[in-house]
Order: sequence, then structure tokens, then C-alpha cells
Amino acid sequence: MSENGNAVNAKATRFTILKTMVEYHEKCAKNLKSMMVDLSGELYDEMLEDGIKELRIASETVDKTTGEIKQRFVDGRTRIVKPEEKYKGSITEANQQAAFAWLRENKHGTLIKETVYAATLSTWITELKAKNLPLPPANLISVFTVKGAKISLARK
Repeated sequence: MSENGNAVNAKATRFTILKTMVEYHEKCAKNLKSMMVDLSGELYDEMLEDGIKELRIASETVDKTTGEIKQRFVDGRTRIVKPEEKYKGSITEANQQAAFAWLRENKHGTLIKETVYAATLSTWITELKAKNLPLPPANLISVFTVKGAKISLARK
């Protein structure tokens, strides 16, 4: 193999290794996300049961044995955990025509593109809930609540 062929082979090998690493880390991230979703739901329930509106997780903690200060978060900022409800919506293919007609009749036709995107529909439903406005008919647009915990950064 020529010198150029060896260089190409080395790049192809490196490319293959990087692709394999990305696939592995994406799978790990997917598993971690799934674990977070499960834990978030448990946190939501337990925080409501115990009447906890907010938890602050300090960036630094003191080791009780050694007295050593340990950093939990790289950025040094406190996290705030609160119970949170998110609203989601979906339109089944069977209900699409009727749901689109209802959206148009009720002046929400701007949600419709070629299709109603789930994220757009979810944002709209969240806005309706926040304003305490009536939701669309359940037989046309399914609305469900995703309960979990929300993490935000404390102000410096």
C-alpha cells in the first residue's frame, strides 16, 4: 500500500472508531435520559406528598468525615429542583381532519402546517392551561400531563 493509502487507511480507521464511540455515547445518553425521566416522575410524586415546593442543591458540600469541601457542579452554581407539570397533545391520524377543522373554526389554524407538530401543539396546550382556557375536545386532540421535576440554576 502506498504512503497515501496508509494515510487514508488511518483516517478511515479513526473515522470508524469515532463513529463507534458516538454510537456508544448516544446509547448511554438515551439510557441516562430514560433514568432521569423515571426519577423525575418519582420526585414529582414524593415532593407533592411531602409538601415540598422547592429544593436547593448546593454546588459545594462538606465531607462530614474529613471536613473537605467537595464540588458537585463544575460551574459552582446551586440547582433548584421543583415539581413541574408539562402538557402534551397529539392528534391521531383518524381524527386529523376533524381536529384540523376544529382548530381552524376556533382560530387556531396557525398551528397547522402540513402537519401539526407535536412540539407546537404541546406549547399551545401549555399556554391554554397557563391561561386557564378550555382545552380542545378530547375526542379530537388527546391531551395528557407529564409530571416530573424541573431543575434550574439559582441566581448568582
